[in-house]
Amino acid sequence: MVNPNFDINNNYRIKIFSMIIAIISIIIYFALKYFPINQKESSNAIIGIDFGSSFSGYSILTDGIIDFETHDKNRIFYSEIILDKDTKYGHKIGNESHYSRYSLAKNELYFCHFKKFLDKNYDYENTFIESDIPKGEKVRLEHVIKGFLEILIRHVEEDLEHLNLNLINTKWMITVPSLWNDIGKNYLKKLAYKAHMCSLLF
Repeated sequence: MVNPNFDINNNYRIKIFSMIIAIISIIIYFALKYFPINQKESSNAIIGIDFGSSFSGYSILTDGIIDFETHDKNRIFYSEIILDKDTKYGHKIGNESHYSRYSLAKNELYFCHFKKFLDKNYDYENTFIESDIPKGEKVRLEHVIKGFLEILIRHVEEDLEHLNLNLINTKWMITVPSLWNDIGKNYLKKLAYKAHMCSLLF
């Protein structure tokens, strides 16, 4: 059972937030440097995603301007998901899943810290992981990570709509640790495509 006092203290939150913002800024910098946006194509956007073990976040680059704000103030969030036990579709991710984890519906499963399973020499295609709440329900790793990315994309779509943009010609970047082997990196890229993370992933 997950400790109810799992919430980390404010100082640690600030450090995590600052680190995620720094990582996303670096991603966007190199995206702008090597894939400059034509000013005549102002409808284009680059989405920089930091997929972290404990926290994740994203930022949007349009017309050379990095936008960290969001209409719902929720671009930094827990790397957690609530899945449907039967369909394996994601119901909630991030803060919404974190604060709902002790009031799950009968058919819901809660997962956290699932990114760590990509940092191993696993046969990823046949890897199952156990839910954190309730304990012990096994689900294919692919369903957990793909479900997380699918809901994340929906959040991005909402932000793009708020900015009067759309997913057409949108480019995506997602972080992968340099210490990962190529199998883990390629598997995450494969899941990003399966989650329909646009047609172009840097």
